[in-house]
Amino acid sequence: MIRVTKEARKHRWKVVVVALSFWSAGIAHAETVEGTWKFASSGEYFGDKNLITPLATQAVQATDDKLVLSPSCAVRFRAEPYAYSMVFQGLLREKVRADQLNKYLGDKFGFDLRDVKTGYKVEKSQCANGLQEVFVVGDDMLAVASNTIFYAFKRDGIVQKLANLGSDFTQKITPLPFDLNTFQMRCAPAINRIKGVPQTTDKCAPVFYPYVTSKNDKDIIGKLVGHHHYLKGDPKNYNGYDDPVSNNFHPVYMLLPPLKDITLVRVEDLEGGAEDRDIFSGAYLSIKNGAVVDQLDDGCRFLSDYSCVNDRGTKMYRLAESGKFIKY
Repeated sequence: MIRVTKEARKHRWKVVVVALSFWSAGIAHAETVEGTWKFASSGEYFGDKNLITPLATQAVQATDDKLVLSPSCAVRFRAEPYAYSMVFQGLLREKVRADQLNKYLGDKFGFDLRDVKTGYKVEKSQCANGLQEVFVVGDDMLAVASNTIFYAFKRDGIVQKLANLGSDFTQKITPLPFDLNTFQMRCAPAINRIKGVPQTTDKCAPVFYPYVTSKNDKDIIGKLVGHHHYLKGDPKNYNGYDDPVSNNFHPVYMLLPPLKDITLVRVEDLEGGAEDRDIFSGAYLSIKNGAVVDQLDDGCRFLSDYSCVNDRGTKMYRLAESGKFIKY
């Protein structure tokens, strides 16, 4: 029988604690994957382009622990320490060394895996194009599928000055695709209320940038959103959203990427104390030359091509360069 001395036990636990510290430090310093990512390019290590399955959308979003690949495909991911031998076992079997893969990724995508300490493991899903791992370095994201296939993305972060609309106020753009369901589940609950009134916040960044209108709003977009007559039927339906600011309401709105000179806005009614009135169900507005051109009363998901799709991915509307919402 082998006896373990007290000193040996202390040493053993010290080794375990140090190892865990290194592991947790790698997770803690992982670069954030949250945000909206635009597809840039793809490649297969051995050059077989026929193996590459085109993505369902040109932009993906990562929020909390989910990677949203299309209106009908969201897969979970988790952070874990990166090791070449663990992720790229298939390449190892093909005698591909880590330095050879690094050279390929650097030449093809300008991506350096040597800077990666932590990856994001993607759960298996039939809709996920075989994605297995995601890596982030700065504003670059690399997704690995089936061990040898790579999809490169660029982080989408836009700030727009609205000087062309008579304002010098700088507002952040909520990137496309814009998914109302994700906003309501993950952002709306994070918006603070003071006496029932929503407050502008950056808690939902970098996926959503919600603003709130008020009577003192000096920005042209805020004024248009706050004083727009949203009701196309009986004004009693929404009890005050026919010029909401004048009725002491405070719409929440998000600026979406503009289509040339058309500003696209999503407006939501998140006012507190709404038990005695009907909540306005929200709308998209298109704005041109300082005036509202059109209104779309629908919660469809706007994609980067300015089509708006339902939960099944069926195109319902599109935003035309005239500012009109056209039904398919």
